[in-house]
Amino acid sequence: MFLPLNSYTHNSDGSFGTISYLGIIGYEIFIMNCIIENDFYMYKNNYFKYNVKLDLDWLTYRPINDFETENSEVKISIREIAGCSLMRSSKNEKKEVFLKICSYFLDGSDSKKKRRRKVTIFEISYDRSFEGNLQLANKWRSLIYFAMYLTRGSSPALFKVKKNLLIFINPKSGPGIALKIFEERVKPMLSETEVEYDLCVTNHANHAFEIVQHKDLKTYAGIISIAGDGLIFEILNGLNQRSDREEALSIPIGVIPGGSGNALANSISRLINEPYLSNPVLVSTLNVVNPVASPLDLIHIQTFKGNELISFLSIGLGILADIDIDSEKLRAIGETRFTLYGIAKILRNFISIYATNMPYINSSNLFSPKSKLDDGVLWLCYVKDNYSRPFWLKKYLYIS
Repeated sequence: MFLPLNSYTHNSDGSFGTISYLGIIGYEIFIMNCIIENDFYMYKNNYFKYNVKLDLDWLTYRPINDFETENSEVKISIREIAGCSLMRSSKNEKKEVFLKICSYFLDGSDSKKKRRRKVTIFEISYDRSFEGNLQLANKWRSLIYFAMYLTRGSSPALFKVKKNLLIFINPKSGPGIALKIFEERVKPMLSETEVEYDLCVTNHANHAFEIVQHKDLKTYAGIISIAGDGLIFEILNGLNQRSDREEALSIPIGVIPGGSGNALANSISRLINEPYLSNPVLVSTLNVVNPVASPLDLIHIQTFKGNELISFLSIGLGILADIDIDSEKLRAIGETRFTLYGIAKILRNFISIYATNMPYINSSNLFSPKSKLDDGVLWLCYVKDNYSRPFWLKKYLYIS
């Protein structure tokens, strides 16, 4: 059995619960040498030592034995590492420290690619003392995280700044399973990748809108929504009401699908070529724990009553807006509500004016394939009911 080492310290000025201790090796030295190398045992395979190397692109290990072959080398892309942590044996007299590395690699053909989890655990027992092994393990952990930061285009200066995520969950979003998604699937990934967070479960409409208007956001690296697209709408419009709105709207925002409409989550995954539909929650959570920030166009709307709103997805008038609003009573069945109400509405007279700045308008429909998140372009679709009902029904069923 292992014990996590988050609460242990190896000197007087740093704990292992953060990644703010790169001072043991300056990043300039790491860039110059571009590598660290040691021989470790693999957990549950104590018969062989492995030569383990780290550079800015790969973590590589191969067995050191007489039966080594050309195919015995294993390479893990730095881009596929989600996080790493340190552990020790539950028996306190043991001197070994264990370095656990969690990665998610792409598997399958082009049309069926998916992310698969791989856990690699090295036993570090170089020194005769626990403290000496802890120091070496921490050195590796620090450099792995630093390589991850550089690979994802983050500034080296940001590496020494540890900030939490502010996570909002709407437990009533869509089919009402957002909180279950967090507890069973998201929370374990945040734990194994050592992502710290503050959690807010909304309990009424516009709750997130109210909180972000006044909350001190300086301690947060980003705001995460676990719900449908509606919660992101609340958050953005709350930020837009602040006196420091420009600064507030520059805070990175991430989304993990948990509602009826999940257009933003799919659009983000499309931007970075991730197989969203294979496992939407897994892919989106990986986007959160290892983020690559991208600008997002926002649409400013002035209503006839003088109210100012922000939209990040679309503006609709006519049948699509009617379907979205009128089907709220069937929220518990998820995206199927759009299909059922769509069929009913198409059988009547209708008009549809729909403008979007996203590739997807829900979790699966690629509505405007050439759209980008920051191209400054709205894609407009205008349809009148003089199209044949079978033609429009076929098109709508594709959309929904």
